[in-house]
Amino acid sequence: MVSYKDIVYKTPRIPHQLRLDTTTQCNASCLSCHRHLSNREGEMPFDLIERLVNDVARWNPPLPEIIPVNYGEFFMREDWLEILEILANKIPQT
Repeated sequence: MVSYKDIVYKTPRIPHQLRLDTTTQCNASCLSCHRHLSNREGEMPFDLIERLVNDVARWNPPLPEIIPVNYGEFFMREDWLEILEILANKIPQT
């Protein structure tokens, strides 16, 4: 049987996933979405996304997953392809 101490003290204390709120724009009105509760509007600046990805790419052990989508529609960004290219180049396992 696994004890609480085994879980708390032997589990690495690193994140396993990073979700980026790259945009709050959306062309849908899903009833289950919490996007309307956000107090932020617009897009995360491209240079900030690039800096975050570059920083995370240096982590050891590497972060298994970066998700460039949270509650907005990622593909409404004009630079969505460039963001995916950065992710693919810097964090290929994501």
